[in-house]
Amino acid sequence: MKYTHTQSVPMPVLFGGGLVGWLTTNAIKNPFARTLATGALALTGEVMRSLAVEVGEEEVHITYGAGLVQKSFKLSEVESCKQRRLSPVHGWGIHWIGNGWLYNIYGLDAVELNFKNGTVAVIGTDEPTELEQAILDQLRTRRFVD
Repeated sequence: MKYTHTQSVPMPVLFGGGLVGWLTTNAIKNPFARTLATGALALTGEVMRSLAVEVGEEEVHITYGAGLVQKSFKLSEVESCKQRRLSPVHGWGIHWIGNGWLYNIYGLDAVELNFKNGTVAVIGTDEPTELEQAILDQLRTRRFVD
């Protein structure tokens, strides 16, 4: 069974972020710097507007927005998988969390992949139970775990 789900940032959050960005960039006096800042903000908004997660037979693949940022995790390298509730301190985006990477666009629910090399990847989702089950099903089916 293949699992595919796309989580989108709620429109009020996107609108609020855009408004704050617009107010901030308008405070920049230099027109060139203001244009660069506005472009960077627009690109960030486009990239971080959604997160698609696909669980296939061999890997978990994530895609941000229109596909500018993508990442795959080989299931053969995964030791375990579990649901996780993030703290607001973890935040959103893509960043290092001490022993691995967080990939999250919105919310506090996530699934943590623990790899055989000791690192982790935490994937934010609004369907933690379904994502965890899809990964565990593939791990068992492919006999990557007992």
